[in-house]
Amino acid sequence: MQATRQQSTAPMYSDQQERRRMAERLHDSNGVLNDDRIRNTIIENHRRTTATINATTSAIAEATASFRHNANQNYPSLVSTIKDNQERSAKLTASTEIISDNAEAISRARTKYSKLYRADQWQSPRDEPYHSQQRRNSGENLNHTAFCLVRSSQSAAEFARNIRDIEKNLVQMNERKQEIEKPRPKQDRGMDFGM
Repeated sequence: MQATRQQSTAPMYSDQQERRRMAERLHDSNGVLNDDRIRNTIIENHRRTTATINATTSAIAEATASFRHNANQNYPSLVSTIKDNQERSAKLTASTEIISDNAEAISRARTKYSKLYRADQWQSPRDEPYHSQQRRNSGENLNHTAFCLVRSSQSAAEFARNIRDIEKNLVQMNERKQEIEKPRPKQDRGMDFGM
């Protein structure tokens, strides 16, 4: 009889131990189910993620609207400015050619003047200082004109480079505008937990 009791109490004792172990696994020190805590954490994380996604989407939408507005407002003005700059560049190139022609004419005049001065030199030795000063002035003027011509040519080249850069930027802006205006498929922003 005692043997039977010992056999029947032993399984009950181990069953109680098992139940106690399960209860300890399911409950933490606050008495909240671990599964509930995990579920609540997941839900809270999901809410935060959704809020962040919504805020980011909203910010992107605002930035896109602002970009479209600015592009629509400034694009015609920018195109007009570029056309004006191209016209000015053409005028500047024409002016540079005129300056170049004038520099050549000055050079020819200087050569002619030198020949005349040499021919006249034997007649007027007392005018030598005056002629020397004129020759120096002519040389300085010619050098200054040549320097201005080089600077003008460099400015025209830099201006043309700037125009090309602006045109490239316009093309890129137009491509970005078209990219932004493309319709995009809506994406699922939430997670389904079966709740």
